[in-house]
Amino acid sequence: MTIDRERLTRTTKLIYGSGELLNGTSTVIILMLYLKFLTDVVGLSPMLAGVCLVAGKLWDALSDPLLGAISDRTRTRFGRRRVFFLACAVPASLAFAAMWVDLQSGSRTLMVVYYAVAYVAFKTLATALNVPYQALGPELTDDYNERTSLVAYRMAFSLGGAIVAGTVPHLVVTRFAAAGEPVLGHLLVAGGFGLLYVLCWWLIFARIAERPVPGCPERPPFFRALALTLRGRSFRMLIGLYLCAFLALDGLTAAAKFFVEEYLGDPRLMTLVMGGMLGTALLSVPVYYKLIARFERRGALAAGLLLWILGLGLLGLVRPESSWVLLLAAMALVGGGAAAAFVVPWSALPEVIDVDRLVNGRAQEGIFSGVMTFLRKLSTTGALFLISIALDLTGYCPPGEAVAAGQPESTLLAIRLLTVAVPAALLCLGLVFTLRYPIDRRLYSLIRRRLDVGDGALESAEQEELAQGLGRAY
Repeated sequence: MTIDRERLTRTTKLIYGSGELLNGTSTVIILMLYLKFLTDVVGLSPMLAGVCLVAGKLWDALSDPLLGAISDRTRTRFGRRRVFFLACAVPASLAFAAMWVDLQSGSRTLMVVYYAVAYVAFKTLATALNVPYQALGPELTDDYNERTSLVAYRMAFSLGGAIVAGTVPHLVVTRFAAAGEPVLGHLLVAGGFGLLYVLCWWLIFARIAERPVPGCPERPPFFRALALTLRGRSFRMLIGLYLCAFLALDGLTAAAKFFVEEYLGDPRLMTLVMGGMLGTALLSVPVYYKLIARFERRGALAAGLLLWILGLGLLGLVRPESSWVLLLAAMALVGGGAAAAFVVPWSALPEVIDVDRLVNGRAQEGIFSGVMTFLRKLSTTGALFLISIALDLTGYCPPGEAVAAGQPESTLLAIRLLTVAVPAALLCLGLVFTLRYPIDRRLYSLIRRRLDVGDGALESAEQEELAQGLGRAY
């Protein structure tokens, strides 16, 4: 399949977008089920379960951008990105399944080490897939709207997969738990999704062609390249808004199961909560694509964050005796706002990369994607670790122990704060970063003309305008 410089076929967008299923579904499954699995099935305390989840973060801080740099430097007959899809798809799926094995060891230390290693192994292999995949996207087209469209397809797969991951695994696990086989239910979920991942990655490898790698100056050493990447103001603003938005989303997603089961006291509402949020988010993706095409990314994201905050305010009014209609309305508003966080940051990343390329003469999509991938994993693990600490400190009781008296009031208050107040505060901070993001459509058009044609592409007034814009962006 050949790649046109500007226009991409719908088939290309669909095949490329399917790679987002790994990130979209595994993140939701881990957020919803893994902490509960470690505490209620394996028998670890919330604190020890949190240790398992956070153990790999120091490695991730290095491995994500490092794998991005390796991807930038890779040269094979398959290209520099696609070879990772062929090599890492099966190992990543096996590592995902290993996370859900009940070790049944009397040694708490051995159990913590096993689940930490399994979690790190999956995250590392997922990074070896996601970073080249995300770096490949900006290389397929230079067109402003086509890049936004490509991200919209990716996020449609992410959200569609998240809807399935937010409903089907819960139903499977609940049914097998009721039959006395909770581990088997978790393994079936991991095996089914693992097979899906392999099929998607191999399809992308077979059908998506890479552009020839352009010649570029000698690359700086890894740590210097990473430092230069983080120097750009536009990238720092993008990191800020991206991290705030996904910390809010992942915190809400991770706390949702506790909110529904422990605070509202009705596990059946979990499908309504996740389906309402993710379904509305999926339906809202085309809306944000059109808003960006007509206006600017900054305004579209700001509108989404405000809608999201409104939905959290409504969710704060939900009580155990409240109608399910109020809960559904709140989650629909949350999902409608959260869709902006799926579309805008990743569609803005190529702009930031092009600013860096124009200022520093480098093409390092892999390192930029590696940093973004690390931040996504940081938000997932950070949300789970925060919730594990809060539950441990407030006296959370596993289901068997909590049947008689229920959860302590302090635990229920912590669950509500983690579901509503903490995400709302993060979104307010994200709104500040959004309004300060410096790249608009006009500046990007000047950047692309300069990159595509060279010094003679712009008139003197446009060159001055570009210089001022780059001063704000870098």
